[in-house]
Amino acid sequence: MKYKIRNLIGILVVIAVLLIPVQSFADRYKGDDVGAPGQFNISVTLSDNEEEGYKNAIISVKNNGNDFSGKVRITFYADYSVSFSAEKTASISSGQTENVVIPVLVPVNFRPNNAKAKVEMVNSSGKTIAFDFVNDIMEQMGYKAGILSDRPGDLISLNGTSIYPPYGDEVTVVTETMTDAKDKDKLSEFSYIIINDYDSSVLSKEEINNIQNWVKNGGMLIIGTGNNEKTLAGFDKDFIDIEVLVDNYDKPVTAEIDYAQFAIDSEDTITYLQLVPGDSYLNTTYYSSSASVPMKTEGKGVVEVAQFSLSDDNFDQTWGMNQLLTDPVSATSKGNQLNGGFPGHNFEDLFGIMQGKGKVNTVLLRIIIVIYVALVGPGLYLVLKALKKREFIWLAIPALSIFFTLIIFLVGRGFSIKTKQFSNITVSEASGKGNTKSLMMGFNAQNKRWGADLSEDIKTAGLIYGEQYGSNGLVMTLVSYTPQGVSISYKPDAAFDAVYFTGISDNTAKGGIEADITLNDSISRISGKVTNNTGVRFDYILVVSDGYYKVIDTKGKTTVDFDEIAEQYTSFDDVFGYAKNEYLNDNFAKAAPLAALAYAASDIKSDSFVVGVTGNGMDCIKGNVSEKTYSCYYTVVN
Repeated sequence: MKYKIRNLIGILVVIAVLLIPVQSFADRYKGDDVGAPGQFNISVTLSDNEEEGYKNAIISVKNNGNDFSGKVRITFYADYSVSFSAEKTASISSGQTENVVIPVLVPVNFRPNNAKAKVEMVNSSGKTIAFDFVNDIMEQMGYKAGILSDRPGDLISLNGTSIYPPYGDEVTVVTETMTDAKDKDKLSEFSYIIINDYDSSVLSKEEINNIQNWVKNGGMLIIGTGNNEKTLAGFDKDFIDIEVLVDNYDKPVTAEIDYAQFAIDSEDTITYLQLVPGDSYLNTTYYSSSASVPMKTEGKGVVEVAQFSLSDDNFDQTWGMNQLLTDPVSATSKGNQLNGGFPGHNFEDLFGIMQGKGKVNTVLLRIIIVIYVALVGPGLYLVLKALKKREFIWLAIPALSIFFTLIIFLVGRGFSIKTKQFSNITVSEASGKGNTKSLMMGFNAQNKRWGADLSEDIKTAGLIYGEQYGSNGLVMTLVSYTPQGVSISYKPDAAFDAVYFTGISDNTAKGGIEADITLNDSISRISGKVTNNTGVRFDYILVVSDGYYKVIDTKGKTTVDFDEIAEQYTSFDDVFGYAKNEYLNDNFAKAAPLAALAYAASDIKSDSFVVGVTGNGMDCIKGNVSEKTYSCYYTVVN
């Protein structure tokens, strides 16, 4: 009887142990945590965010079931491309419809082919209880153009035009006929506005102001004047400082060569456009030199004026519009959406330079190992024999092993690899205008998902570049927005697999940089004075003036006078190459800030500017992690 009771108790214990995980599983997926079929109606639209390079994913969710509390997540993926996700905390009551707005950034190497977006409803336990796909997401993520014309149907072939901005993959432009420009929210959906052969004076003052402000916030306005002298009449003179000389547009379009003549008031120059009927390209001449059509930057945007009608029979829309749509991208903040100025494939080199080369004192390690082998072998035996204590050898060997293990550990601390490491570059306009942009590189020494909370200053973040290929069901790179702040996480394919994030924060710089620069290009000499009023001490400054540059060691001084032989400057690649040379010469202390200066220079739209860099930069990551930040502050020199 005693054995039967004991066996019964054993059986009950086994059943109880087996039931615990079953019950736990049932508890996790029961009741409100289970998304019933059709519980959520989900739709997604994308609109431009006022921050440079960002879009807002506006996810409309109607909850037809029980109250929901958790996160709404959107994942973008495409064939042969990285995947990236962003999520935001949300609570949606039963029967309610909520718009969840999530900032997103399209990575440099995100190709639009066959791209989709997946929207997931993630409950408080981290389980996806419902999801839906958006198949046409890349049409929204492409560039959208609004057409304002008396004959919009003549431009319908522009729909689907492909453009190839620098460093970016093919981007498709979709078009839509505009009825008016009174709706600011509607205007914000457009990357381009195309006005063609149209009397702009019929637009109201409100519509003109809306279009002009839209341009200053990053829009691209393309105007085909056609044969209408009032095409530009509605706009403020200081906004479009180009005069149409219609008396020179009196030749028939059937002429072998047709000229349209324009005067650009601000520069007192004449630009001629040459149209050759039948040719499949546009040939422009500017005092017999190759040049593009007149283009002027306005705030974050640009205005481009084509001295002809975009619907003329002898204008090749396929090739010609590709050029007219592509050229403005590099002059506006729209270019940052695709490339951030700095080519994604160079990020690995950039942060490699910033980190320097890892050094291991192998000579010292070899000496320690030789001494250990000598002692633990014959040395220890001979010493104990001489002391007539050979019976203690079984204690001496473990003690000696522990001692040398401790020595190797202490020596190794100098080159040990931290679990998570971050290298960051922040770029700010020195007087406090605009925002601060952060570029963050992170990796883990172990092949496992890692995460990090961003500092309170960073309000939006996104993936900017990644080498990892995505899959439909796996969240690889995630930006999470919660009431506690913004966090990032990544699931690498292998240890040391790096990923590159970007962030936007408020610009807290103040004081500015004063610069007085003189360039003597005949002898390649640059001179002047730079005064740093930011309150931050610069390690180096980069001075760029009309095709020449010089890197100057400030030695921590606030005011720097210089008179130096300069080098030719074609792009940030010149400074980046300079940084790589210092890196290859093992001058890491100089190479790292130079690399940061090169990245900062890649995003400045000016021929003359000054950038300063400090190694005591603002932290981008919360918590006790290995982090090195270089902060750059710049000013444009008039």
